[in-house]
Amino acid sequence: MEKTLFIVFDGRYVKIVEKNVNEIIELNPQIKIICSLCVKINRIEQTINYVKKTFKNYEKLSNSRNDDMAKNAGWFLIEKNDIIKIIDKEFSDIKKEKNTIKFNKTIKNPHILHNHIKKNFGKLFAEKRRKLKISSEALGNLLGLDGNTIRNWECGKTFIRDLSLIIDIYDKTGIDVIELLKKSVGRN
Repeated sequence: MEKTLFIVFDGRYVKIVEKNVNEIIELNPQIKIICSLCVKINRIEQTINYVKKTFKNYEKLSNSRNDDMAKNAGWFLIEKNDIIKIIDKEFSDIKKEKNTIKFNKTIKNPHILHNHIKKNFGKLFAEKRRKLKISSEALGNLLGLDGNTIRNWECGKTFIRDLSLIIDIYDKTGIDVIELLKKSVGRN
């Protein structure tokens, strides 16, 4: 079983985040996801320690009180230009060395993360619909939508824009959209 760790950057500081990455981004829109690391559950602590040790080796020295507060919160002061170099040089080797970590450079910003979540959600939604043995066209009709809308959700092109549909979907099919969303972002 694997879990995804995220490396985030706010323009000045970098941090490895184990959970609630979306909440961090919502609190500070400047924060960007630089990459994700898919790690086997039994290697999470080891990987976090390795990443922190690597960041510490590259960290800039500073006497600022704000920098001290950030360090206490687990953030590392690193030059913006150095971050991608560090990730390419240090973390891409993790996969080769330990064979338990998959390096994934596809998630570079929240928009891509959002697309990643939409695709995960779409796959889960399609599986649920197929288990009910209902076509996308029939589900669209049931919800007062076009079948293409359902197909667009399932392939991750669009997402449910009308929140009242979440209730309709559950009432008419038993598909719990909120539960699928939690699974899509890794919160089971």
